[in-house]
Amino acid sequence: EEAGPDAAPAPAGAGRRSSTEIMRRFDSGAKGMQVEQRGYWLNSQFLLGEQWLWWNPRTATTEQVPRDANRVQVTMNALWPASRTLIARAMSRAMHFEVPPTGADDATIQAAHVAESVINSISDHHDWEILREDALWATWKGGTSLLALEWDSTLGDPITPPPGYEGPPVHQGDTVETVLSVADFGVEPGVRDATKGSWWCKQVAIPPD
Repeated sequence: EEAGPDAAPAPAGAGRRSSTEIMRRFDSGAKGMQVEQRGYWLNSQFLLGEQWLWWNPRTATTEQVPRDANRVQVTMNALWPASRTLIARAMSRAMHFEVPPTGADDATIQAAHVAESVINSISDHHDWEILREDALWATWKGGTSLLALEWDSTLGDPITPPPGYEGPPVHQGDTVETVLSVADFGVEPGVRDATKGSWWCKQVAIPPD
């Protein structure tokens, strides 16, 4: 994916990337975030009560510490209830959106009110409260997360095609918001501010044909 509005403009034809280039980018981004990804998987296991673990750098996975029959290995999962309390506090207030008017005239104030109504409608329709909870859990376990905002032209109400049109159905389109944990995306290596990088990638599980 190309990055946000603060990123440098992409050259002509940059929107089309080969699968090899995409994999190269994702691998380079993932390598730059190995420490964060390791912490995410370890913390995820800790929250599930699996606390006798170690990180295998060869397989990039968590593995159980070998059990010792002569040693008591006690597990007291205090992280899970404490984490639930923190997330519940963060979710206790409902999301509230404000669009400050850019002027004092009636038309500008009315436009700001309309914008607030639109945002509130979208947040209800797209379940932003659920997305917020997912983002909080992903950030709590991995230290950071990403909210991907993409456009899907197949969503929305169908548009009546012009006479003689024989192509696929055309829809109004709509945005798709997806919360990604630090283990599911990679950003351009070396950038100090990921929002200003020239690209980011996410991994998607696709079933075989």
